[in-house]
Amino acid sequence: MGTRVTSLMDTSIGLIGPTAKTPKVTGGGSSNVVPDSAASPLDTITARAGRHAAVRYAAGGDNTGVPIPASALSPALPVDADGSIPVTPDASFYYSGTLTVPTDGDYSFVFDLPAAYGVLKIDGNSVITGFLGSSSATVHLTAGTHSLEAGALAIQGGETKVRLSWVTPQAAQAARDQAVALARQVKTPVVFAYDDGTEGYDRKDLSLPADQDGLISAVADANPNTIVVLNTGSSITMPWLSKVKAVLDMYYPGENGAEATAGLLYGDVNPSGKLTQTFPASESATPVAGDPLRYPGVGDQENYSEGVYVGYRWYDKERAAPLFPFGYGLSYTSFAYRDLAVRQSHGALTVSFALKNTGTRTGAEVAQVYVGASPATTAPQAVRALGGYQKVRLRPGESKTVRIRVDAQQLKYWNTSFRAWVLGTGKRDVWVGSSSRTLPLHGSVGVTR
Repeated sequence: MGTRVTSLMDTSIGLIGPTAKTPKVTGGGSSNVVPDSAASPLDTITARAGRHAAVRYAAGGDNTGVPIPASALSPALPVDADGSIPVTPDASFYYSGTLTVPTDGDYSFVFDLPAAYGVLKIDGNSVITGFLGSSSATVHLTAGTHSLEAGALAIQGGETKVRLSWVTPQAAQAARDQAVALARQVKTPVVFAYDDGTEGYDRKDLSLPADQDGLISAVADANPNTIVVLNTGSSITMPWLSKVKAVLDMYYPGENGAEATAGLLYGDVNPSGKLTQTFPASESATPVAGDPLRYPGVGDQENYSEGVYVGYRWYDKERAAPLFPFGYGLSYTSFAYRDLAVRQSHGALTVSFALKNTGTRTGAEVAQVYVGASPATTAPQAVRALGGYQKVRLRPGESKTVRIRVDAQQLKYWNTSFRAWVLGTGKRDVWVGSSSRTLPLHGSVGVTR
């Protein structure tokens, strides 16, 4: 991912971000997994860098926070000596009181819910809704007193402990200042960024939590060699993209994510992943933007009215330029496509073409085939739809003939009159390339019954 790719070979490295030290391996909800072990990126990159390299660390932010002081709450939270709140399936936790903050600013709240469901409201507004994991949110508060409600319920077996913490604007600024200072002192800063995705709770926006966008931008302003590693569950906006050298999206990488990250950054392994969703250029250019019936809904009901124009199909239909298209991904080498041929046989299509590694590194390319609409129907159809794909590994200079089958079902549409799938006949366009928007090969085929 990213507009450029670069491997990490410098001997002066600054790792920035709390998840560089405490690995972010999983999301919340049913995706939450507690691994037997998980090394930190700090440890794995330090080991890979070797004794001749200097690897330093700055948190840059705080994704755990500290307990909200009793002096700021009325009444105080009913916490144990370790700052936690015990809950059981039969004894839930509920708090209602006031929070007094000394200055205007952005306050981040962290609700750690290892085996529980929890809700946090400030001034009557839902701030956090999460379960089975740690959830965070940032709220701008004016100096003074605000209402605060918090509740939690254990949802797995017996007793568990939850924690409600915060990060003040002053603490956040101090951590950012340390990160920027480190960025100025090293050859290459690597910022690890994260989100707290979970099921049952919509993100309020597509930005990174706790103003990590601001952190990345500040670090990149201090050092243009900045690399960003994402541990996020889905698409995000990247207002800092033009400032950084590269972006590596690891999603939620699991217990061996740190080792995989180090291998990719150092070029021990050539990246070959592709995006499974579109990254929008802005929040105003998405399938749900400007339509409250689709999001956030009206009267607690959302209307999924986009029909077949889901994901990249909407972007193609609206001719909306994404930040990164569906199927996108870079590597440390390059590939060339040529000699497209398409034929129909037994209802399916066979798409063949030559794929060549034109770079200097062995690598794998995920070649993708997209099929255009049928002229024989007026039913809604995608401008082009993914028909098939294949991952091909090639040595430098090596070329292979690739054949990808497009199943007959991929050529059909739902006929509401017949209440059945019907083959979309006629001249169908066929594209081949490395993403839904990078399609160097284009041809057509006559589809018949």
